[in-house]
Amino acid sequence: MQKPNFIECINAHELSAFEQLYQQYYKALTLYAFNFVGNQSEAEDIVQDVIVAIWLREDTFENQRSFEAYLYNAVKFKSINVLKRKNLAQRYIDENSAELNNTSEGQFSIEELYIELFKAIDNLPKRCREVLLLGMEGKTNAEIAQLLNLSIETVKTHRKRGLSILRDTLKESPALGLIAIMFIVSPFKELAERFV
Repeated sequence: MQKPNFIECINAHELSAFEQLYQQYYKALTLYAFNFVGNQSEAEDIVQDVIVAIWLREDTFENQRSFEAYLYNAVKFKSINVLKRKNLAQRYIDENSAELNNTSEGQFSIEELYIELFKAIDNLPKRCREVLLLGMEGKTNAEIAQLLNLSIETVKTHRKRGLSILRDTLKESPALGLIAIMFIVSPFKELAERFV
C-alpha cells in the first residue's frame, strides 16, 4: 500500500501534515507577510490565521502547486487587509483627533473608550457579537460562515443587526463612534457612511 502524500494528508486534516506544513513553510510565509506589513508579530499572526483557515477548509487541494499558490495568495491578501485596516484607522485618527479631544469624553483615556466600546459589543445578541468580533479580526463573510457553521446570508443578517444595534448605542458618544470606525469600518464599510 502506497503511503499518502503530503497534499492528501493536508486534505485529510492529519495533524502530522500540519506539523510538516509549519516546519516547511512557516518561516518563508512569515517573511513574505513581513515584507507587506513590516511587523514581525503581525506577520506571524497572519501566517497562523492562514494555517488555521487551511485546517478549517472543507475544499481540497489538487496538488502541491495549487496548495502553495493558495498559501502565498492567502498570506498576501490577509496582509493587504491588515494594511488597509491600519491605514483607515490612522486616517480617522488624523482627521478626527481634534473632535475626539474636544468631546465630552475628552477627560477619559483611550483605554476607557475601548472598554466602553467592547462593553457595547458584549451586550449584543450572541451571534451578532460573534460575527462582529470575527469581522473585526479581518475574517470574510465566508470564513465567518464556515467558523460558525452558518450560511453566508445568515452571517450577513447577524452582521447588519449587530451593526444597527451598535450604531444606535454609539450615537450618544462621538468619541466611541470614532473608535468604532477605526476597528469596525474596514471589514464593514457600510458602517462608515453612518458615522462620517
